[in-house]
Amino acid sequence: MPKKIIPVIDLFAGPGGLSEGFHQANSSKTHEFQTILSIEKDPQAHKTLKFRSFWRKVSDKNRELEAFSLLPKVEIEKHVEALYKNCNFIDLAIEADNEALNFELSPKNRLKLEKEIETRLNKSGSNDFVLIGGPPCQAFSIAGRAKNLNNPNYVPEKDLRHFLYLEYLHVISKFSPAVFVMENVKGMLSAKISGESIFLKILADLRSPLGNKKSVTNYELFSLTTENPADPEDFIVKAEEFGIPQKRHRVIIVGIRSDIAKKIKPKIVLKKEENTVTIQNAIGDLPKIRSGLSKNDSLENWINTINSLEKKMTPNQKIEPRLRAAINSEIKNIKSNKLEKKSHLCTSILSDLYFRKKLPNNLIANHESRTHMGDDLLRYFYASIYAKTYGISPKLNDFISNLLPNHKNIKSGIFSDRFRVQVAKEPSNTIVSHISKDGHYYIHPDPFQCRSLTVREAARIQTFPDDYIFLGTRTSQYSQVGNAVPPLLAKKIASQILKLFS
Repeated sequence: MPKKIIPVIDLFAGPGGLSEGFHQANSSKTHEFQTILSIEKDPQAHKTLKFRSFWRKVSDKNRELEAFSLLPKVEIEKHVEALYKNCNFIDLAIEADNEALNFELSPKNRLKLEKEIETRLNKSGSNDFVLIGGPPCQAFSIAGRAKNLNNPNYVPEKDLRHFLYLEYLHVISKFSPAVFVMENVKGMLSAKISGESIFLKILADLRSPLGNKKSVTNYELFSLTTENPADPEDFIVKAEEFGIPQKRHRVIIVGIRSDIAKKIKPKIVLKKEENTVTIQNAIGDLPKIRSGLSKNDSLENWINTINSLEKKMTPNQKIEPRLRAAINSEIKNIKSNKLEKKSHLCTSILSDLYFRKKLPNNLIANHESRTHMGDDLLRYFYASIYAKTYGISPKLNDFISNLLPNHKNIKSGIFSDRFRVQVAKEPSNTIVSHISKDGHYYIHPDPFQCRSLTVREAARIQTFPDDYIFLGTRTSQYSQVGNAVPPLLAKKIASQILKLFS
């Protein structure tokens, strides 16, 4: 018997992390999730979203090798448009184009959205669909609010980003999905408008999407961490507790339509993992590549730049003997360095950890290092050796004085963790969109490579499979990864929801 299709609609989809997890959860013999519509307003994130939709369709037909035989073995991400236009795959490209749409979710586009949803649901033959998505969170984030405190003209009540969840709510009220999953930053728990909690308002709206009218379908809200949520913080999911190599804490609300919830009495609490997955587990097998210099880059100049640290470690610099010995040892290691700035091949994949599916012929995409200023390279090198030696990332007061940045407030303590190493034997700090700005908070734990994380490494920490290709500029790729929901976490959520349908 063919499986019963459970339609999935993904709003504010980004590069598609939530959808990816739902597709990876398709282990039931009777039911199967299928994304019928995903919407993202950012053109570059939409490129990634569309290509992933296309690639799933290629994979469903076991045509990956055929597809990649048409592409160059390098710069894979720059040649996908040619694959869309190939006569053997143009039908799949059209399907992906119809599934992944690029427009803004806003009041002015509601009629357009309604029409798209109606068309997809009619074609699927089922109105019991799953709605997923995370309305943009800049206005809720603690960092965003801190930034706005210094803006005398900022009026929270007029910041439309506080109300993007209403577009999500509109779809719930209009189409009554069987289940919805909404994700956002934990900063929304403390955000307020006119002195009232935004989060409590959102909970009330989600329970009763159009108020208390008797004809309106209501929802029961569930936490993924406790069966009886009594406090807003019960909706926080700590990703590192569920096998994600990252200390990512997000608010996730699952709503189940009341008629269904009363009938099946659902239990969707996620099971915590016994073992923590570390940075080393996640990225340790990727090819070693060096960073680049922002000026006059060459392997020789790169080595000479790092070697110049020896001159900065003058006798009057206070360096603990064990650390000084480690630095001298790593400098010798660097002198024998013959690494490139980019790798297209990966000889080993840690496939037992995640649901990764590698590209044909061990090809790898998005694994190219940034370029950095020479002074920052020395700080990265020193910081990574410090973390390797002591098991913690150094604060600025742990740096030798010859490496300190020339900032007037350097001794204030405000930016004490300006350079942050992701310690190899621990989960990463949260991968956020700021990784697109610079690499200071995401220094690779291996001094030999002396750099910040690549897009592929950030994607692995987010648990994207290696055949997930990110498109757009590299800055955009970093932002896409940082804004996404980890697919492995989404998979675990989807597996619980799949049980409800089964």
